[in-house]
Amino acid sequence: MPWMHLTRNACLIAISLLVLVLSPGIPSHADTPEVIACDGFNDRNNIQDAIDAPDISYILLTGDCQVDETIYITNTRGIRLEGQGRGATTLFWNGGDEAETMFSIQNSSDLSFSSFSACVSWGHLESIFDMFHACYFSGDDDSCDGYQAGDEPGTHRNAFSDIGLGCNAGFGDLDHGIRVRLHPGYGDEDDTAEEEDLGNDQHFFNNVHISNFNGSAFVLEGKNSTGNTFTACHCSGKIEKYSDSLSGDEFNPD
Repeated sequence: MPWMHLTRNACLIAISLLVLVLSPGIPSHADTPEVIACDGFNDRNNIQDAIDAPDISYILLTGDCQVDETIYITNTRGIRLEGQGRGATTLFWNGGDEAETMFSIQNSSDLSFSSFSACVSWGHLESIFDMFHACYFSGDDDSCDGYQAGDEPGTHRNAFSDIGLGCNAGFGDLDHGIRVRLHPGYGDEDDTAEEEDLGNDQHFFNNVHISNFNGSAFVLEGKNSTGNTFTACHCSGKIEKYSDSLSGDEFNPD
């Protein structure tokens, strides 16, 4: 009968659609992580190599990672660096006082960092994350000559979620958690503020806990870092040195 034929066709179509919806399909590149099992040996270089690899965009860290040099993310977009949780994956800085930051992010957008902790176990860092906007170097000095347009992504829309920074882990010293900064060449005599105070904006900070820092949890430099979103963030710093309001003498309360 015609109505039975139509009903049967409708059922076949419904089943086909259900299979299509439930089928996992072909996994995309972003759904398949590059797993780095940290073991205390060459952890930093393994992370850096994965970031630099052109065919890797999703990096999953397991265990505790020892970082003895700055990790650089430069001129890229879409990298996803994820741990197994703040209590399960921790990056420990043990690189001494030679570097300024654990992660140096230059001219890179749409990055995602989530589900890990980062601590300074030995040495001193100005920040865990340091982001600055697109500039290019001229000659051998570190001056910034202006905005590099073209194919460069700039520094926008980077996301930090469910991470803990600055945990008390030994003899380390941390000034700031995340620094959204002007280019290091800002203020050079050969450059202008208009060229160097660029975007570096629209970043997302969700459930970011920063503790045991001497300065500020978040630092936003310049007048153009706008549209940043902070949700459920927690900051708990420490004061190691301060001045007596009467004598003006500095002392350490410890």
